[in-house]
Amino acid sequence: MALRKLDRGETMVCLDTSGTGGLAPTWTPVGLTSVLRLDYGADAVVRDYPSRAAPVTYIAAYRPSVAQALALYEGDPAYDFVARHAFSLPLGGEAAVPALVLFGGEGMRAWRADGCVVVPGMLDAARGRITFLLELSGDIVCGRYAIEDGSPAFMET
Repeated sequence: MALRKLDRGETMVCLDTSGTGGLAPTWTPVGLTSVLRLDYGADAVVRDYPSRAAPVTYIAAYRPSVAQALALYEGDPAYDFVARHAFSLPLGGEAAVPALVLFGGEGMRAWRADGCVVVPGMLDAARGRITFLLELSGDIVCGRYAIEDGSPAFMET
């Protein structure tokens, strides 16, 4: 198999900006971002068993999050959504936003999480960006995506 460098535009986050809680999603790509950093948040646990010469490490859980720095462009659907969300200072379930994480490559793999929380970071007017952390809370469904009419469509695998 020949090597192919993945383009930075092949991996992206899409937020459901419909306000329907994922029932009739409008997947809006967070495209004008200068940072897209996925932290898998692996919870590694170390156990020291008397029957083993060395401690054993295993992964007990994952708590992924995606750090984003979105450019301040009114009229960009992702910016408008995040800015409204941050301005309203939502609490509890009001902060939940369904999201897709689309992974680059020929497999068109994706995660869907309906219980994501958008945690506003900082509005940096001097640099022209708003930062936020998307915490993928709850169940993460693994699947694939296809682009249909310019928007991603998620299929569970």
